[in-house]
Amino acid sequence: MRTNLIIAMLLVSMLFAAAPTALGSETDGKPVLTHHPLEVKPGDTFDLELSVQVWANSSYTVTFAERTRFTFPGARAQTHVMTEGDAILFKVPCEVDSDTPDGDFPVAFKLTWEDNGTAEEEIGEIVVVVGEGAGTTDSTCTSSIMVVAPAIIAFSLLIVRQRGGRRD
Repeated sequence: MRTNLIIAMLLVSMLFAAAPTALGSETDGKPVLTHHPLEVKPGDTFDLELSVQVWANSSYTVTFAERTRFTFPGARAQTHVMTEGDAILFKVPCEVDSDTPDGDFPVAFKLTWEDNGTAEEEIGEIVVVVGEGAGTTDSTCTSSIMVVAPAIIAFSLLIVRQRGGRRD
């Protein structure tokens, strides 16, 4: 019984922790940016991808910074006019040099937009893992799923445990 109480308290605290994470970007007007490390081989052409969900009507531009060992066959920037609640995947073609050694290479980006006449920006990076000998990478995903998933698991365990107890 005490274990059930602990699991229930953990579940409630995780849900309260998740609420500001999930709503925080909506209330402060900042976009939610989602990206994942990319794994490529030397010489590969691939797309740098950044998913952007916005809470203000504006023209949003993602610009990827120049980076040694990488070239951009086209523009390094992409612009979309977005309205509140839109989510768009920004994709910019990129190529890793054929003589690039194995490793983790961060590629910086800047997201810019205007909110009520004020210029705004978010800066981050996407890690490109080249070859097989690359180190570990951490996702800088800002999704609230990272907080909510453990709460769902804890809730599921609580229900399974309670159902199991009734059958005994």
